[in-house]
Amino acid sequence: MMNQTVPIVIGVTGHRDIRPQDVSSLEQAVRDFLLQLKKDYPHSPVRMLNSLAAGADTLCARVALSLSIPLYCPLPMEKTEYRKDFTPEQAEEFDSLYIKAEQVFVSPFTEPEQPERDYLYRQAGIYVAAHCHVLLALWDGAPGKKSGCGTAEAVDFMLKGNYLDRKPFRAGNDGAVLHIATPRVSGQNVFPICATLLENEPGSLARELTQTDRFNAKAAKENPGKTYLLLPEKYLHNSVRNRLQQVYDAADGFSVKCQKQYLKILGLFAVFGVILVLLYLMYDELDLSNCLAGYGIAVGLYALGYLLLTRFHQHENYLQYRSLAEALRIQLYFHALGMPDQVCDDFTWTQKQDATWIKKAVNSLLIGPVPNRDVPWQQIKTAWVEGQLTYHTKAFRRNKAKHKKQQRITRAMVVCTLLTWATVSLLEYAFPVVISSAFWGLSLRTLLKVFWGCLSAVTVFVSGYYGKLSLERKSSDHKKMELLFAQALRQFNETAALQPELFRQLGREELIENGNWVSYCQENTPDFSV
Repeated sequence: MMNQTVPIVIGVTGHRDIRPQDVSSLEQAVRDFLLQLKKDYPHSPVRMLNSLAAGADTLCARVALSLSIPLYCPLPMEKTEYRKDFTPEQAEEFDSLYIKAEQVFVSPFTEPEQPERDYLYRQAGIYVAAHCHVLLALWDGAPGKKSGCGTAEAVDFMLKGNYLDRKPFRAGNDGAVLHIATPRVSGQNVFPICATLLENEPGSLARELTQTDRFNAKAAKENPGKTYLLLPEKYLHNSVRNRLQQVYDAADGFSVKCQKQYLKILGLFAVFGVILVLLYLMYDELDLSNCLAGYGIAVGLYALGYLLLTRFHQHENYLQYRSLAEALRIQLYFHALGMPDQVCDDFTWTQKQDATWIKKAVNSLLIGPVPNRDVPWQQIKTAWVEGQLTYHTKAFRRNKAKHKKQQRITRAMVVCTLLTWATVSLLEYAFPVVISSAFWGLSLRTLLKVFWGCLSAVTVFVSGYYGKLSLERKSSDHKKMELLFAQALRQFNETAALQPELFRQLGREELIENGNWVSYCQENTPDFSV
């Protein structure tokens, strides 16, 4: 069975020297948090990212397993070496948890390699913080050190991202830690055990997890439709790439569905606008009193449709799911190339602020060992470079044709409006008897005014409908991307030595282009305009 959901990942950090008398209270605090999480976000599978160190890590691991939450364990070093840091009793519990874990692997290095053992622990802490939605910290609150490797430093990794000398800008709403106040055997302060949520922006975690759960609810209930394999199936057996592909299928399919629904809604709103004008003119010019009631009913239906559209987030989902699909596609290719890059680090600043849940979703699906380059360069070139060149070429032609159609319709409506004006002016000044003559009990002047009003309404609303599609801007963007991939294809064939950097730049440019697309499409939401 396909699993197209995004897991909510709980990272763990904490002290090794927990006081024995606090174990029961700490377990209850962890259990309460995990149960509440599962209750609040029922459509999302919960995973725990846990390095299985003695003390807080193993305590949280025990609670997670008791709630059937799978463990994913990034160890700071190989198992046999890691066990040297445990007492015999601790090593026995470590072995017991190790065999129950869903996956165990050695954490990849994020910072330049160093020979110290503490460096390896630091890398594991960085990995946990970078791949979880919220960090569960059993911590006494003491501050960390700049180059440290303990619990306080892991909290800083999560809230500040301060583990690289040249780190990218971090969104102001990125980072959440559930701090469970935990006294230490070696500590001098005694305080009550309590849980406090630390966030860089209050409410950001709830928004992030709500968006994730909304996507997962959709993935559990709906068929996303036709799937598109980003690589031949034989290259998708890797567990990480398989997860990326499956969630990509869901995000891509749902974005296409939301787009179709969005276009239908735009069309219906445009039609409703014309109907409202027609009903008003018929009431005003033709004295048809029934049209007054019809106008009220039409406005009510119009408002109801707008409220439903707002409630079900159709336009927002269309943009968000398209952005998720694009990030997953690029990330899958990076993984196939053996590149450890996390593509969401290359989001524009606006994307980082608006799409934190997407970053967390992609990173949660990347959990696993360091990727190997087991897919030929040529295969990636075919699937990515040539595939996107073909896509943007077709999309440019398609949107260009639609834009020309829009221009023809707009010009035709303008011409019809001018002809109507000329006709009315001619009759009004040269043939007043004719324009005053009656047809079906109505003067020709009245009929022409109704026709003229409807013509103007159709012109306005057709222009508004096509305007919200941003066809000219989309055509221009697709043309630019077509030129980019054509150039990339030439460079790929000419300079094999630069292939990794070439793909890295391509990924960055695609993310920037997607960010620009989202930015102008956000202004094109259907509006309640009468």
